[in-house]
Amino acid sequence: MPKILGIIQGCNECPKKQYLSGGIYECSIARFDLDKNERIPGWCPLPDHPAALMAAQAARIIELERALAASDRSEGE
Repeated sequence: MPKILGIIQGCNECPKKQYLSGGIYECSIARFDLDKNERIPGWCPLPDHPAALMAAQAARIIELERALAASDRSEGE
């Protein structure tokens, strides 16, 4: 899932990546070594991009609106 900071797709793009030595990079926030082949590790401290949360919220709103409409119809009978 993309991270919020500039829509980061992987640690290579993250400004929080810092070079240690011997070709090793680390996350300057979490202080973990970075695997150059991993897109975004599960422990990434950056917040998730809100788009996924917003999509889930929009789906829930639609579900609730349908339930409310069905409830209104059944009360009118």
